[in-house]
Amino acid sequence: MKLSPPEQLIDTLNQALEDYNLSSGKSQMNLVFFNDAISHLTRVARILRSQRGNALLVGVGGSGRSSLTRIAISMNRMTQFSIEISKNYGEKKFHEDLAYLLTECGGVNNKQFCFMFSDSQIVSESFLEDINNILNSGEVPNLFDKDDQDVIIGDLRADAKRANPPKESSDEILAWFVIRG
Repeated sequence: MKLSPPEQLIDTLNQALEDYNLSSGKSQMNLVFFNDAISHLTRVARILRSQRGNALLVGVGGSGRSSLTRIAISMNRMTQFSIEISKNYGEKKFHEDLAYLLTECGGVNNKQFCFMFSDSQIVSESFLEDINNILNSGEVPNLFDKDDQDVIIGDLRADAKRANPPKESSDEILAWFVIRG
């Protein structure tokens, strides 16, 4: 026998949905928070709050995975990032998008992003390899050339010196960049 969620929780989730709808100019959502939806939403929100949290959501189309994730992103005051597939979208553009995302997350701005990636966005199998590398090590090999690395080091040097313990060498700063991302 499942217990129904407390009214306060449903009120909080409805307020989060209303906040999302007010802040999201493009897509308004009308959701009903039944027991399973609440369970999934709270799990996704908890995963997003954890350091380097990630999840693979599997289910049939229209089951609410994307909608609940967008609400969880909003509840955690994160920014949603998703690639825009076009006719000429390929590995080079994907690497540019990943470089932007990793720079914003690990860089001076240290923003909180949620990267949403669906099966329809897999243009090349190399996309999955790159995402696997990010999940395993926090970086994509050879994503940043030497000039880009120098810019990252320059942007983070002051913050790295204030870190505990301080990061002094270029290698330490780059490693810290990966950890922050």
